[in-house]
Amino acid sequence: MAVLLFHAQLGLKGGYVGVDIFFVISGYLITTILLRTIDGGTFSLVDFWARRVRRILPALGVTVLVTLVAGYLILMPHEFEELGKSSMAQVLMLANVHFWKSFDYFAGPAEQAPLLHMWSLAVEEQFYLIYPILLCFVRGRYPRVVLAGAWVVALGSLLLSIQGLTTHRAATFYLLPTRAWELLAGCIVALSPGRLSASGRISDWLAWLGLASMGASMFLYDAKLPFPGAAALPPVLGAALVIHATGGPGGSVVGRLLSTPWLVSLGKFSYSIYLVHWPLMAFSRILWGEIPLWMGLLLCALSLVLGALSWKWIEQPFREKTLLPSVGGLFLAAGTFSTLVAGLSLWMVVSKGAASRFKGYDPVLLEDTLWSGAEFLYDLRKTRFDVASAPVVGRQMGTSTNRLDFVVWGDSHGAVLCHLIHQLALDRGLTGRALIAAGIPPLPNITRPNVLQPQAATRAIKADFIQFLSNQPPRNLILISRWSAFLDAQPDAQGRSGVVGIEDESTSEGVGGEAGRLERNQAIIRRNLQVLADLCVRHGITLWVFKQVPETGGAETATEWLRCHVGKQKVPTNRRRSLAAHHAQQSLVDAILDDHGHGIWKTVDPAPYLFDADGYTVNFRGGRACYRDGNHLTRWGTAVLRVPMDQWLGEMVRQP
Repeated sequence: MAVLLFHAQLGLKGGYVGVDIFFVISGYLITTILLRTIDGGTFSLVDFWARRVRRILPALGVTVLVTLVAGYLILMPHEFEELGKSSMAQVLMLANVHFWKSFDYFAGPAEQAPLLHMWSLAVEEQFYLIYPILLCFVRGRYPRVVLAGAWVVALGSLLLSIQGLTTHRAATFYLLPTRAWELLAGCIVALSPGRLSASGRISDWLAWLGLASMGASMFLYDAKLPFPGAAALPPVLGAALVIHATGGPGGSVVGRLLSTPWLVSLGKFSYSIYLVHWPLMAFSRILWGEIPLWMGLLLCALSLVLGALSWKWIEQPFREKTLLPSVGGLFLAAGTFSTLVAGLSLWMVVSKGAASRFKGYDPVLLEDTLWSGAEFLYDLRKTRFDVASAPVVGRQMGTSTNRLDFVVWGDSHGAVLCHLIHQLALDRGLTGRALIAAGIPPLPNITRPNVLQPQAATRAIKADFIQFLSNQPPRNLILISRWSAFLDAQPDAQGRSGVVGIEDESTSEGVGGEAGRLERNQAIIRRNLQVLADLCVRHGITLWVFKQVPETGGAETATEWLRCHVGKQKVPTNRRRSLAAHHAQQSLVDAILDDHGHGIWKTVDPAPYLFDADGYTVNFRGGRACYRDGNHLTRWGTAVLRVPMDQWLGEMVRQP
């Protein structure tokens, strides 16, 4: 229920910890079953997996199949193709790996991925591919080290999770090595010698403590908190404590409370509820945008009803062996169905999302939904900056001794504008390179602790880049960024705050709480922009700072336009931002960028060219979308800036 309320945006901002609690319960229940069969001499890996197939696959299979059919009817080609990739990953039990490479779980695009929730099932099944075999082997030969071994592996996984948040946040969230300790917490409770034998009063207090720990996490956490890592300890340990304490002699008040019929029924239905709730919410967001309160309540109620029906008519017949009673028949049916889904998924990918469904389909409009300037991103896997491997912008430099005309340093906004700069620089015969990393501020010393990019790599690359500017200074350095995101000054298109904040490694500033965040972030940006400007002055580099491209009010502007074009939507919502709202959003940023430090940097403002005569953003032009989403231009949209950008480049050429 916690996850359901979180996804429906019904006030439980930390409800995502329900998945972590589920991992603990799963580890406990499966270990209890395994111990009973191992110690009783009846353990069979075939029987174990047959039980898992009966428990997991029927409801899962129906949910995936219905989701694919709904996707065929609702989704645009690029969305349907992505759904095919995620369903294929689910068949291979690699959904968590797929989404690790694709989405930030808490970001806007992830909210429209109908099978995103399959990542947690993949983690669980990967764990149970290994765990039963290890437990059977160690329990049989070295029974005294089973519990100690579980503790060692769990602590190692926890430490990896804590460390991973600082270097590989997405991998830490999605992958088994950094999640295994949560499952092992439940396993350790089951493996502990004897259940809690304390008095009923102590059991009650411990159970209430565990319940409070879980509840506090659900109500006090939010999507901005780096997670899992150490932040997952309260809900995980709370769940383990409740399980341990409520199993003592005579039970406890909490145990009796959790055993009430309606909670027991909710527990029975919980798996099916979890399966159906997310596709319902994802498709609702795709069709209608944000989920208002009334729709969130309706979707929760519908999820409960469908979950109960799924439990009764799909789960139970298989678990009670009314359907496919033989193990051989079960595995044959499971293999056949998985092959069917895999084949369907492959067709979705190969057919480019079954684009032939739409008579009015135009590949040019599809490009506006997909193109992001990714060809200009620096490969962070290199872990160090090397100008020779940096993307070329403009003409290729002749020899290593030549001085570059310019270097672009930016985030994803820089990637988009690099396309236009590249074309214009080619026309003018200018040589340039780019250091583009999505979500990373293009300034020295500044890090963002909650972004997906590997932190250690970005720190090293930044340090190398600053050294490059000193040793091989280009004539011009161009900074392009979504500056307001680093101040956390405004919510994003989904109404959420943009970032946790930024930190200045040179002073350790910026690691405090909410109070004074904007002022701290503003001071950090101002100080490090000045640091960079001083370096440019020392080495004869002209520093250009591009102000931010105006944001619109829409989340999926190009996709909405494509949906209208093929008849799936009557008119685009065309949410637009006024020039006055843009200036208000940028006021704190402009206070920094307009303070030129006696002319040691020059500012360029694209905003005047991206508003119409009425003072609103130009979301659509010439039958195409100018914005891919709420803040990134399409390739078509960048054409609006072609004339002024060429003038700015001409001014750079005239610099001494």
